[in-house]
Amino acid sequence: MSKKLKEYIAKDLKSKIKVDADAGFVAFDYMGLNAQEDFDLRKNLREVGGRMHVVHNRLALKALSPTLVDGSSAFATIFRGPTAVVQGGVGSDNLIAVSKVLVKWRKEHAEKITIKGGVFSGSLLDPPAVMELSNIPDKHTLFTQMAGLFQSPLRDVTVVTGQVVARVLYAINNYKEKLEKGDGEG
Repeated sequence: MSKKLKEYIAKDLKSKIKVDADAGFVAFDYMGLNAQEDFDLRKNLREVGGRMHVVHNRLALKALSPTLVDGSSAFATIFRGPTAVVQGGVGSDNLIAVSKVLVKWRKEHAEKITIKGGVFSGSLLDPPAVMELSNIPDKHTLFTQMAGLFQSPLRDVTVVTGQVVARVLYAINNYKEKLEKGDGEG
């Protein structure tokens, strides 16, 4: 491959895998996938906004290492052997969704892919960290959980207030019955 072609491919890869403060990618070994499985994986990734690119390791290192991690040797280990890179698009929520799809797909297909690591918000992730990233709830779930947390104390106050009012009403009702019994006897 000529030097000009390599520079063009590296530039194209850099433009496809846009990495900024909120974005990143997950790299994995795709060997062992047949054409149908590759198609299904790409389809599942597209549904959450992810894009899968099979990359040449040297070109990926050249294109991605200066913009991501401080030229770390650990970063270079991600790009050994057959490598596919999945980008989640802009926003950390998309990368979380992509990692969820990859981990789920890996479990459902007898672990045919091997997650090598990734980059998230400029930080290098090892394979266990990518697995943990897939356990993080999405924004919608987090907002729902937070709303429940805020709602819980208000509900407790309402219940306690309702119990106090019920006790006062019960005491007034008992006092009223006591007065009515006292009037009927005398």
